[in-house]
Amino acid sequence: MTRVLITGGAGFVGSNLARDLTADGVEVRILDDLSAARDRYVEGLGADLRHGSVTDPASVRRAVKGVDAVVHLAAMSGRREAPAVRGHGPQRPFPLRGVEALR
Repeated sequence: MTRVLITGGAGFVGSNLARDLTADGVEVRILDDLSAARDRYVEGLGADLRHGSVTDPASVRRAVKGVDAVVHLAAMSGRREAPAVRGHGPQRPFPLRGVEALR
């Protein structure tokens, strides 16, 4: 069986993709920090919901283990200004540590 990780999968777009994939027999794992999403979007799907952030390499490594593909939909949405994350504000580049963990 194919296993797919969807980052940001508890959001509106990600949850609809998760619904379609599970209906097609794909095993879905979701990595979401639930900061802008709703876990109710994925209730009853049978998806493996993992609470964590794509900015945390350890969370990404755990989530990606054993999957065949990754669909990256995690994003900050519905916010006027991006909050500072681990000391990185909107004026400074944000390190892609989580993405690097996918390698």
